[in-house]
Amino acid sequence: MLTFAVVVIGSYLLGSIPFGYLAGRIAGIDIRSYGSGNVGATNVTRTLGKGYGYPVFAADFLKGFTAVKMSILIATRLQPEWNSPEMFGIVAAISSVLGHSFPVWLRFKGGKGVATSAGALFGLAPHNFGDNLAKSNHRKVVILFVGLSRGSCDLASSFKSFAAYAWNGAALYSKVKIGETAILGAGSWGTALAWLWGKDGRQVSLWGHDGNRVARMRETRENSDYLPGLKLPGSVRVTSELTDCIGADLIVFATPSTALRKVATQLREVIGNVRAVLLSCVKGIEHGTGMRMSQILSELFPDQKVAVLSGPNLAAEVVQNFPTATVIGCNKAECATSLQGILGSPRFRVYTSQEVTSIELGGALKNVFAVAAGISDGLGLGDNSKAALVTRSLAELVRLGVAMGGTAQAFYGLSGAGDLIVTCYSERSRNHTVGKRLGRGESLMQITQSMKMVAEGIPTARSAFECARQLKIETPIIDQVYAVLYEQKKPTGALEEVLSREQKAEHV
Repeated sequence: MLTFAVVVIGSYLLGSIPFGYLAGRIAGIDIRSYGSGNVGATNVTRTLGKGYGYPVFAADFLKGFTAVKMSILIATRLQPEWNSPEMFGIVAAISSVLGHSFPVWLRFKGGKGVATSAGALFGLAPHNFGDNLAKSNHRKVVILFVGLSRGSCDLASSFKSFAAYAWNGAALYSKVKIGETAILGAGSWGTALAWLWGKDGRQVSLWGHDGNRVARMRETRENSDYLPGLKLPGSVRVTSELTDCIGADLIVFATPSTALRKVATQLREVIGNVRAVLLSCVKGIEHGTGMRMSQILSELFPDQKVAVLSGPNLAAEVVQNFPTATVIGCNKAECATSLQGILGSPRFRVYTSQEVTSIELGGALKNVFAVAAGISDGLGLGDNSKAALVTRSLAELVRLGVAMGGTAQAFYGLSGAGDLIVTCYSERSRNHTVGKRLGRGESLMQITQSMKMVAEGIPTARSAFECARQLKIETPIIDQVYAVLYEQKKPTGALEEVLSREQKAEHV
């Protein structure tokens, strides 16, 4: 019993040595505040480079290997009557991985344990570490280690998922590897994302179509038109040449929705059949076709993985490092999970989903309702009426969104209810600002000519109105916003028409 306790405690303490955290301290940072926020070798490599990441991987590997070998040696010397000293090695392996993932020194928040698990497995079966290990009697132990290294408390699900993938040659590491990121669109959101993902030292190319603006940004390291005062990190390269995006592993689209097809087409002509993952951060519906942004990208790049990112994300608050949550959607769950680990951080929390249609429609349609909320504020109608308007907007969003292929429940998430709330209430919202100025009597032409940024609610109102007519969906709020924007209807007249509707039972 004493030998067993020594093996468990000793292996746990050895595994809990946080080499990634120590490497960060040597580099002058707390690695937990960067990248994915964990202290594993992967996050260290992404944040500090290979010079730090590879030694950390080796040290974490050796933790598992040493724990197993020392425990087997102890068992052999102190418990010679045992016929299977390898059992002590298995216990040591599990304890060392737990120590790495839940280190007592860091309040039980460590890394994923991949390197430590690999070292432990090598210590248990050095001659069968490759393909033969999958055929050995240690197979269940390997599955257990993988479950632990992924940070899962549900070992049954870990066993199931690993059995489905690992023995078919899947790697323990993420399937999506991101070296360089290219962001297309140097507006406020594209610039904010370049700052967010570049401040940790990642290589980011920020492309803009306006050569003069790009030249100024390159010289001053600041996008004075959209985010004045924000200095871009040195790892961000500002360019007006799409050819500079050729080597990117991740291409992020942050253009206006009306420009996405044109920019994506130009990209295809310049770099051909790209191998990169494509991530759309654009919120809109294409006029005429009713296509979502990811559908356009899939049409132009049929062989590529396409994901979407959306949520209540105001660029001005992201660059102030305020806590923010968003959701990445992809039909391929492993791609979404990989991007989550790469792009997320403690201050930019990323959730994942396979509800791509709902995520995109929620992010696009809420802009129309934000215009309506702004009109309400511009008319000075008070909080009661605005609360009613936003609540009925959500019901209308869900009704039309489901008809367009979304899932009702998904619209109550970040890229639906969450995005609707922030856009309808924030003074930083462009769409809310447009509506407020309309409510105060300004014309749409006056407003758009004075704005540097695009209010997506304006083109989306037309697309949403057309989709609703085609699908025969009742959309009273969208109809009135469309009439104000495109038929020069007075906001007061639109308000009266909404209020004069027949009273009925509430349906949500």
